[in-house]
Formats: sequence, C-alpha cells, structure tokens
Amino acid sequence: MNIRKLRSEEVIEAKKLDSISFVIPIAADEKKAGAYTADHWGCFGDGGQLCAALENHDLPIWFDGGIASSRGVASVASDPVSRGQGHVRALMEHVLKDDRENGALFSALYPFSHPFYRKFGYEICFEHRKAKFPTKALEDYRTEDPPKARMILPKDGIDALYPLYTAYAKRYNLAVARDARTWRRIDLGDPYKTEKYVYVLSRDGEDTAYAIFNFRQEEKPFVRTLCLTDYAFVSARAFEDLMSFLYRYAAQAKAVELTVPDNLPLSSLLPEPYDMEIFAGARPMARVLHVERVLGAMRHPLADGAYSVYVEDDFLPENTGCYRVTYAKDGSVSVTPGKGVADLSLSVQTFTQLALGFIGLQEAAFKPDVEIRGSEALLHQVFIKKPVFLWDFY
Repeated sequence: MNIRKLRSEEVIEAKKLDSISFVIPIAADEKKAGAYTADHWGCFGDGGQLCAALENHDLPIWFDGGIASSRGVASVASDPVSRGQGHVRALMEHVLKDDRENGALFSALYPFSHPFYRKFGYEICFEHRKAKFPTKALEDYRTEDPPKARMILPKDGIDALYPLYTAYAKRYNLAVARDARTWRRIDLGDPYKTEKYVYVLSRDGEDTAYAIFNFRQEEKPFVRTLCLTDYAFVSARAFEDLMSFLYRYAAQAKAVELTVPDNLPLSSLLPEPYDMEIFAGARPMARVLHVERVLGAMRHPLADGAYSVYVEDDFLPENTGCYRVTYAKDGSVSVTPGKGVADLSLSVQTFTQLALGFIGLQEAAFKPDVEIRGSEALLHQVFIKKPVFLWDFY
C-alpha cells in the first residue's frame, strides 16, 4: 500500500474513481476551478492501481474571532473492486496527520454517512436550515427611508462584496474566511441571460448588505420562489434593509427561501410563523486536528481561571492526553500538559463540538463519552454555545 499526492496527470483517474464510487458522471465545473487550493491524494495497491482517493482543500475558517488554518476533505472515493481492505482508513489517517503537521487546526467535510466519518474522529458541527416563507410577510420591513440599491454587473466585479462578507462571516465559527481566490466560486454571469442577480445595499454612502439570488419556477404558472443563495449584512439595521429590499419582489416571487443561522430567529421576526416552512439541509462534520493549539486559540472568559481536560482521540493518538488550561482577565491563555484526574474527560468528537460552540457543556453532559469531575461551574462558563454557520460548499 502506497499513499502519496497525485500528480496532475493522475487527477483524472481520481475523478474516474469518484464517478464509479458515487455512481455519478464526471462533470467539470469550470466555475469553481481554482477557487479552492486542493491537494489530490491517492492510495495505491501493491500492483500500482489506484484504490482510493480524496481531495483536501485549503479551507481557512473563522474561529472565535480569528482565522484558523483548516482543511476541507471532499470526494473520498474507493474502488468497489478493492473495498473493505482499509484503503480509505489508511488514506484518511495519512492525510489528517499531514494536515496536523502542517499547522491545520480543523478538518471539515460533508459526509455521505455520519457514522462512517465518526470513526475518523469527525462529528456533526452544523445543521443547515432552509426557511421558506411568503414574500408578503416582509411587508412590515417597508420603510419611508429605504436603502439605496445597485445591481452588480460582471464588468463591475465583486470587490464590493468582500468587506461585507467578512464583517458578517467573522461572527460565526466555521464560516469560511473567503479571499479573492475563493470568491471565484461566485459567477456573476449576465443577469439578463442567467437570471442570477447581485445587489449591494447602502446607507449614507456606506455599503451595508448584499444579496445574491435567482428565481425557481414552481409547479403553478407565474409562481416563483426567490432563492437567496448568498447574503451578508453588517448590522441589525442592514438586515432590515435587506428584508425590505426583498419585499420589492413580492409581485415576481410568492415566496423567499434562504439558509439561516441558528441565531437569526425568523419565527420571531415574521408576522405568522405558521406560514414559514423549515427544511433540513446538509449536516457537515468537523474534527479538531490539534487539541493543544485549539485550546490556546479558543475564546475564554475575561477573568482569571484554570481547568484541565482529557481528550481521547483513537484515530489521531497524537491528540490524546490531559491538558491544563490557564486563562487571565487580560485575554491571555496558556496550555500545558495536565496531571492527575482531569476536570473534564471526553472524546475528540465531543471536544470538537464544544470548541466550535455547536453545543455547550449543558448539552454535552448528556453524551456518554463525557465525564465532569470538577470545576463544573467554571467549565459551563468556558464551553458555551456560539454562533456557527458553514454555508460554503467545496
């Protein structure tokens, strides 16, 4: 068994393997070409045949107000002829160790099966929720002082969207820290031909929000849904402006559909919650690659305190161990090897959920791998729920 990065001329073989593995045709997506920096890895059998392959994308994310080096695994494929011989497991182990050695703190993926990837230390970290509601429900957001709006055409470029996205995304753990390269995924096209629209809203000469959307034709004639595929707003006022702008399409769209983070309480913001439908979407997973560095990067209370945590990582034993964390009111955090019985003992899967804030300690306490032995009140202050929002696909 030989594991290595694929040469450029070998990538097509990985795409063929992906096609066979997932029973889908090969389709080149030129729009996303070069949007993410991806390494292609392969596991070769003793005869030199490609038995398993994956893509490993450069995927920096926002984490507690800073940018964390992270990777995004995709297109994990194995040859049906040689399945069951541990090729994927060996490939994942090699790649994750390489990521850790090269400074990555997290790895994320969109799984075909959560139990399958849980074996590799991953755990669910976000639940996509799509909300659909009548466009007329936004009538209350109409104002006598509406924001200014301008359409962004291909000749304009999308530089104006960058700061708006950053101001919005940095509030959320796991949100991709996009740059000019990753923004290449957004293909403006000609709105008069593609029916894909980009608008920027502004107040007092300052851009405050943007919306990227298209329309989906429903079964009945002239009944459309406005599908908000990407958006950002810098403040509560900017959110109101965005909603008031979408209301202008009430004549063209009977409904609005968008993916919403957990901290956007649409049920409380719309006049009739019964009119809103919620659809479950993808449930991505993540795992911590370097426990010590994640503990040091985590946001802690601005107070003096200390605790110890024991993390068990069967797949990456380099993570397994007891860590003592000391933090101070000036924001400094230090992590050293711990001794004795830890205040908190848990698996790397649950530690990942707690570090990202997908769950707090109150929810984690129900999990069988969690044991709280001391400093419980303090631990509840450290491991709290946080805003999480991952809506970039790769």
